[in-house]
Amino acid sequence: MIPMDFDWLANVLATQSPSDNKTIKNINTDTRTLCDGEVFLALQGPNFDGHKFVEQAKNKGAIGVIVHRKVDVDIPQFLVTDTRLALGQIGAAVMANVAPKTIAITGSVGKTTVAVNLAAGLAMRTSYTNPPSNSKVLLIDMDTQCNASMIAAGGIFGNGEEVASSNCTLSDVLLETASIRDDGVIVTSEFPTVRPGNLDYIPSVPGKMEILQGTLQSPRNIDRDYRLKSNVKDVVGEQYAYIVIDTPPSTDTLVVNAMMAGTHVLIPLEMAPLSLGGLADEKELVDRMARLNSDLKILGILPSRYARNRAQQREIYEHLLEEEGDLMLPPISNRASTSA
Repeated sequence: MIPMDFDWLANVLATQSPSDNKTIKNINTDTRTLCDGEVFLALQGPNFDGHKFVEQAKNKGAIGVIVHRKVDVDIPQFLVTDTRLALGQIGAAVMANVAPKTIAITGSVGKTTVAVNLAAGLAMRTSYTNPPSNSKVLLIDMDTQCNASMIAAGGIFGNGEEVASSNCTLSDVLLETASIRDDGVIVTSEFPTVRPGNLDYIPSVPGKMEILQGTLQSPRNIDRDYRLKSNVKDVVGEQYAYIVIDTPPSTDTLVVNAMMAGTHVLIPLEMAPLSLGGLADEKELVDRMARLNSDLKILGILPSRYARNRAQQREIYEHLLEEEGDLMLPPISNRASTSA
């Protein structure tokens, strides 16, 4: 969280700041979880009104409140025209000061499902911030199977379209026959269907990806591991808050490109004995890449296709919780699928 105080908040909301400036620990919309030093934001909707809980917020330690009408309470009040809009303005201000994140999805199972759902979820979340120009999400399909491109083009969400081989694709950019800024290289996704328009993608098609994979393997291409990074840097931060990269299952130059361009690696993992060896290999690869890319770190290990009622999977999950600690994320059920 970026440093916040009354003056910062008043500037973001274009309202008057109290004379006594104070540091703000957090901005909270729920009095049940509110703590000392926080500012309470009173949201109002058809069936609720946070203004009724301002006194309760004060009693729980709130040092100020954001309201769209004056209330009878003796702590500083930031008066705005709409508290929902104020929440979006605060979110946008925070995001504008947070470095963009590029997340490579690696491993051997569930990568595409995780990549497209993560990208869609981030796109929906950032769309609520009434955002600045750099709040969108970009999905990059580096998997030679190109399923993420098919999904983003609406292939399983109603219109059945697939990515045309004549389009400018990721392989054209990385082979330097097209620029990432050329028309048609970055395309608006057909999903998520809730609050659409905030997710873009760079399409890939199988034939071109195989040519790219073979070309980059050549030792003549001395910059082969940096092709994605050198192209993505032109749009990171300028247009996108997050970039999500779907990678192939093999450990080749495409995966290395993703890690060299990335700030984080997310590892979906099946709760099976053979997967533990794969996890060790993934962590070793990230360690090696981090020597060349100091920004790279593991975001988390995501148990995928998890069936809690199976004793072996439960035992492996509990073992990883002990071994990996905070890196372990809540598991995805074996019934989960791509949805938007």
